[in-house]
Amino acid sequence: MSVPEAKHMQWKKHIDLHGQDREIKVDLLVGPLGQFRERLHVKGVRARPVGPIKLHAHTLEEAVHIDQSPVTLTVSGVRSNGEPSEAQIHLPQPFTYLMMKLFAFRGRKDDEDKDLGRHHALDLYAIVAMRAESEYQESLRLGNLYGKDRHVETARRIIRSDFAEPTSIGVIRLREHSLFRPQFPVGDFIAVLKEIFRA
Repeated sequence: MSVPEAKHMQWKKHIDLHGQDREIKVDLLVGPLGQFRERLHVKGVRARPVGPIKLHAHTLEEAVHIDQSPVTLTVSGVRSNGEPSEAQIHLPQPFTYLMMKLFAFRGRKDDEDKDLGRHHALDLYAIVAMRAESEYQESLRLGNLYGKDRHVETARRIIRSDFAEPTSIGVIRLREHSLFRPQFPVGDFIAVLKEIFRA
């Protein structure tokens, strides 16, 4: 079923998960449009194929490097019909996720209807905290490689205004999240963001 406030761009479905009713939501996103922009109908943050197709995606021009050197994972499990299944999924680099979440936080930090961006602040913390050493080194490399990209420059400004100090609004929103714990090394989180983006 299409989500009314994000028609044709988000869908939700109720599923039974071990006897409990759960809701899953699917968001359609598309990275930088580049050469494909002219082949799409773009209005605001929505992009869709030309014609009467009711399938839209939220544009993320800030998702630099999304289509390059993805992290490949193999997932396995059991399908709803009981058959075993295994597939490979390709995830963007943590650097790209940081870009997406910084922009998402900026857009929601004052929006009470969207929990004031707290979830995005926690996601940023989780991306930094859960990265492997190799992913950290790759993030440093990509931060340097794309340092002059206008979207990375914007991300740098977001960090300077919202995540530079323990009293910055992004850190306050992180601390306000119900899953935040006092033992989280917030100072290290701030330092890593600044280092990756040279902020």
